Amino acid sequence: MAVSGVVLIYVAAYRHRWLLAPLWLAWLLRVGLATVHRYIFALPQGGADAKVFDRTGLLWAEHGCFGFFEHFDPSSSYVYSSILATLYSCFGYSPLGAQFLNSALGVVAVALLACATYRLWGVSSAIRAAFVLAAFPSLLVYSAVTLREAFILVLFCAAIYAVVRHGQRKGSTWIFWAVVFMSSAALFHGGMAFGIVGLFLAIAFHAINDSRGNEQARAFKKLLVVGLCALAVALTYFFLDSIFIPKVGNLAALDIELVGSVVESRAEGGAAYLSGLAVSSPIDLVWQAPLRIAYLLFAPFPWNVSSPSHLFGLLDGMIYLFLTIVLFRHRKILLREKSAGLILAILFSLAFVFAFGTSNFGTGMRHRAKFYVALVVLVAPMLGKRRNLIVRRC
Repeated sequence: MAVSGVVLIYVAAYRHRWLLAPLWLAWLLRVGLATVHRYIFALPQGGADAKVFDRTGLLWAEHGCFGFFEHFDPSSSYVYSSILATLYSCFGYSPLGAQFLNSALGVVAVALLACATYRLWGVSSAIRAAFVLAAFPSLLVYSAVTLREAFILVLFCAAIYAVVRHGQRKGSTWIFWAVVFMSSAALFHGGMAFGIVGLFLAIAFHAINDSRGNEQARAFKKLLVVGLCALAVALTYFFLDSIFIPKVGNLAALDIELVGSVVESRAEGGAAYLSGLAVSSPIDLVWQAPLRIAYLLFAPFPWNVSSPSHLFGLLDGMIYLFLTIVLFRHRKILLREKSAGLILAILFSLAFVFAFGTSNFGTGMRHRAKFYVALVVLVAPMLGKRRNLIVRRC
């Protein structure tokens, strides 16, 4: 696996030599942490859930190399365990090998977001983004333990790259690939599917407000967008009963009471937050959304820290808060780029959904690591720079 990682680095950097140094850094840090976690001490977030995924994979490995097809169930939370079961059955039980696989996926995620930054802003910004992502604390941890976040993140990063290519007016084929990658990420966690909703809402908004072409062409485009949205609503209603989200259930049965029960059930343990806020009406979704999104993206706050293990979460939240402040300060410049608007729509839709899916900042750290790290792509030109942003047009 270590040799495969080295080969992967050189393949990824074949066309972009500037990727070589940050990818080497990403690989060495992840492999080093994986080894530390395995033989010296357990990393944060590498405890209970990581052991459950690993042990479930080992148990299912008894069914042979094709046990993946027997246990593959997107409606559960153990698609990752079915992959581990296949690897353990075909190649033997190797927890460190599974960790190295996640490390390799983490390196690919860094490469994908760095390339997306390159397409959007140019090589200097891409280099900064690559080094930041290579050493991003939470990404290091989730790439070094046996958790599903590594698979989710690499698929989501591929979707972000496709969105950037579409934003450069490279054709609708890239949107198709963005949907494919986000749908694949949703196999590991159903909540990732809501990124597709944000993407299409943003595309519809851009299409309606597109000033190119004559008046007749613009009117036809708006009519087409309205028709496609109506068709999407009709198809969603028709297939509603078959759409299933783990721990929530079928969307056909989704109501405010169920959302409230999910929120309440997550507000437990020493890392719980907003346990006194109940969701009992649609109005509660509206006024609680900003507060719950803030806690999802930035918690734990200093007043939430009650043990040394929370300090890692505090550092992680401070990094995301800094990146968000940078984004807000340069929002007018960023929104000139269509790709940036599409990415922001995806991030907001995912933040909204996951904000009501947890009331525990331990779980919240894992949720935001699945998607919010794409913020680095947007703010890369501003990191370490004081002069005005110069946008690279591709």
